[in-house]
Amino acid sequence: MYLTLSGRILEASERRPSALEFVALAKEAGYDGVGLRGWQLPPENTQEDPADIKACLEDAGLCVSSITVPAAAVELTAPFARELNAKVLQVSGSVSELAGAAVHLDDDMRLGPQMHTGGEFETVALAAETLARIADPRVGVVVEPANHMFAGETWSEDLFKPIAERIIGCNLQSIEVGQGEQSLKLCDGSTRVYRRVPARENTQADFHGFFAALRAAGYDGYVNVIEPASKTGSIEFFARETADYMSELL
Repeated sequence: MYLTLSGRILEASERRPSALEFVALAKEAGYDGVGLRGWQLPPENTQEDPADIKACLEDAGLCVSSITVPAAAVELTAPFARELNAKVLQVSGSVSELAGAAVHLDDDMRLGPQMHTGGEFETVALAAETLARIADPRVGVVVEPANHMFAGETWSEDLFKPIAERIIGCNLQSIEVGQGEQSLKLCDGSTRVYRRVPARENTQADFHGFFAALRAAGYDGYVNVIEPASKTGSIEFFARETADYMSELL
């Protein structure tokens, strides 16, 4: 598996750095690639040409692991994904929206949502049921340990077996459940409180076990760090500290 940095880390910035600046940040912090967000590419980003972004990535030796866009934007985004050799579009939506968006992809491209609490992809079992209703193999799911923790799932060699053929990517956040001021609701109406902590300081998340479960399912792709910027310290320091720790595990 290889480590990439999501543009989400920049979204709360007073001035959002350009895509070229983001690539430089990811390179300096020690990542193997980047996960781009829709606002970093046309049509939202009218300041930079994808050809320049591609050249910057090549100069830095980085790849694009994924691009996150709404289902309605897939048709417009697919050409830019091809130019950047990005094979995964992270897309949320209904079963019909996902199936409809997939027709705009090449055969070697994939799209699908990040598994998340409160919807049809909350747990592995629910995701498997939902994906069974979508015949197009280009539609899959992006796994993410924090949301699996919220849903009460524990790592095992068999956990991801029901969706093994449909795992198209992996995102990563570091949270501790049961304490903190943030909260969310599950499909059954129950509430989980949580707090964000640096990955190295996390006393709950068994990242070793999570990656072992993924490998048991045959996954060996990207791990995209989708943390928002830390409220203390610089973005650069937070990105580097996360990369240093996660690289040890991978």
